[in-house]
Amino acid sequence: KLSAPDKVLSGAQFNVSWSGDGSEGDVIGLRKSGSSAEIANPLAVRTVRKAQFTAPLLPGSYDLIYQSAKGETSRSGATLALRSLQVAAAPIQVIAPAKLNSGEYGEITWPYGPGNASELSLWSGPGGNATKIVAFAEPGLVRPLVPPGEYQLRLIENGVVIAANALTIAPSKIFMTPLAGLTPGATLIFPKEQASGFHDKIGVYEAGTTFDASTLITDSVEVNGHIELVLPDRPGQYEIAFVVSDNPSEPVVLSHVPMTIAGSVDRVKAATVQMPALIDPLETVAISWSEPLRRVVEIWTSEGGKPKHLKRVLFKPEDYRLGLKAETYQLRIRSRLPNERFGRDRNEDHEGAVAPPLQEIVGQFSVRPKQIMLDVPAVLAPSTKFTVKIDGSPAFFDEVVIVPAGAKTHEGFALSSTRARDKELKTPANPGKYDLVYFAAFYSLSVDQEMERIPIVVKE
Repeated sequence: KLSAPDKVLSGAQFNVSWSGDGSEGDVIGLRKSGSSAEIANPLAVRTVRKAQFTAPLLPGSYDLIYQSAKGETSRSGATLALRSLQVAAAPIQVIAPAKLNSGEYGEITWPYGPGNASELSLWSGPGGNATKIVAFAEPGLVRPLVPPGEYQLRLIENGVVIAANALTIAPSKIFMTPLAGLTPGATLIFPKEQASGFHDKIGVYEAGTTFDASTLITDSVEVNGHIELVLPDRPGQYEIAFVVSDNPSEPVVLSHVPMTIAGSVDRVKAATVQMPALIDPLETVAISWSEPLRRVVEIWTSEGGKPKHLKRVLFKPEDYRLGLKAETYQLRIRSRLPNERFGRDRNEDHEGAVAPPLQEIVGQFSVRPKQIMLDVPAVLAPSTKFTVKIDGSPAFFDEVVIVPAGAKTHEGFALSSTRARDKELKTPANPGKYDLVYFAAFYSLSVDQEMERIPIVVKE
C-alpha cells in the first residue's frame, strides 16, 4: 500500500510511505499516467518504510508506482501498488552564481530527488546553435571545467527547458600576465584554494606546447596546505599553465602564460638521505632526503663487481618496506626526470631505465641476515596443509610458494602459493624434492625479490 498526497506543486518535495511485504530490488517511482516508460529516478526499497520524493517539474497527471524487482521470477518488474498524483504548475528556479572563475567551485541547486527526472546541464553558443557540454549529477558544489566565456545553465525535463540561467566563466586568477625575472630552481608558492581539485596541477611546459604529458617538465605539489612549484634548473622560455580535471585522462587547460627563466642555476644544498644503517629483511623503515621536490632516491647493488640499479625508486619521503635480501646496498640521489611526479607510488614508467648521470652517492645501508620462515618441516606428506611461521611483517603482495627444487622463479612453476599474511600452504600431490620460497614485493609491482629458499621433501 502506498500513501502520498493527492496533489503537489511541480518541483516540490513530498513524503511517501508504504506498507506490506517488500523485497530487495523493489523500487518506487513516478511516470506519466498512461505511459509505459520506465519510472523516473526510482528509489530502491530496502528496510525503510518512508522517504521524501521530488515532484516532476512539468505539471500533469502522474502515477506513483511500487514495482517489484526485475529478475527471473514471474513477477519481475510487476506493478504491486499504484497511486495517482496530480502535479500543479509552480515557478521553478535554478539557484546559481552569475559568475565563476575558471576552475572555481560554485553552489548550484535545483529541484532534485527520487521521482524527478530533470537534468541540469551547461551549454555554450547562442540560441538554437547551443551545444551541451556537461551535465551535473546532483545539486551542490559543482565546478564547470571549461575555458573562460559565456555559458548557459539549462534545467531540462523530458526535452523541455524548464529554466535557464546565464553563467559567465571568467579567466582564472592564477595567471593573468606573463611571468619574468624568475631564477632557475626557484620555488613558486600558490594558495591551495586556487588549485583545489584532486587532479589539479600547475605545470611548466616547453614553450609553444600542446600541454600534454609528453611536454610537461615539472608540476606542482601540495605542501603544508599550499601549492609549491619548483622551476626547472635550465634558463629559457617556458609556458606555465593551470590544468584541471575531475578525470585525469581528460585535462582542461584553464589558463597559461609565457614564463622566462634567466640567470645562473642556484646551488642546491648538499644531498643527504636519512634512514637506519641496518634493517631487518621485512622491516618497514622511514626514509627521507633533502629537497624531495627536486630529487628522488634510488637503491643500487653490485653484480660481478659492477654497480647495478635495482627497480627501487623512492619518489617521496615516507615509510618503505623495501623487500630486499641480506646484503649491503648503495643509496644514490638524483634530480627528478621530466614527468616524475612528487608523491608517485609506482615505478612502471621508469623500470629498467638508465638513471641520468646527475647522481650522487650519499650512503649505504645493510639488510641483516635473518631467517624469515620458521619451523618448516624437512619432510611432509603429499597433499598436506601446513602453516608457515613468518618472522617479521609481510607486505600485502608478498608470497610464500612451493616450487620444484631449483626453479628460479615462481611464475608458471608455483605448485602451491599463498599471500604471506595467510601463511597456510598445501604440499604437492606428487612425492619429490621441492623448495619453499619467500618472495617479497616492492609496493604492488611485479618487482619480486627472492628472500629465502628452504628445501623440503614430499614423500609418503
